[in-house]
Amino acid sequence: MTSRRGNHREMSRIINVKVFPSSGRQGIIKIGEKDYRVYLKKQAREGKANVELLKELKKYLKRDVRIRSGLSSRNKRVEII
Repeated sequence: MTSRRGNHREMSRIINVKVFPSSGRQGIIKIGEKDYRVYLKKQAREGKANVELLKELKKYLKRDVRIRSGLSSRNKRVEII
């Protein structure tokens, strides 16, 4: 899958993320080439954990990200843009 930015093309990448909301701690652990565990302080209510997840992944990966599937699940597929 490719996306167009300016005059060049970049490859986007999909990663698998298992989210642990309300964990009392915050952190990201890479457990495989495309697999991550993300521990969040926010509860999984009204999308608060998803917002926190995107914010933390963006900071960790230093790239824009978006949830491709799993909005209401702990197992998500996230696209790195």
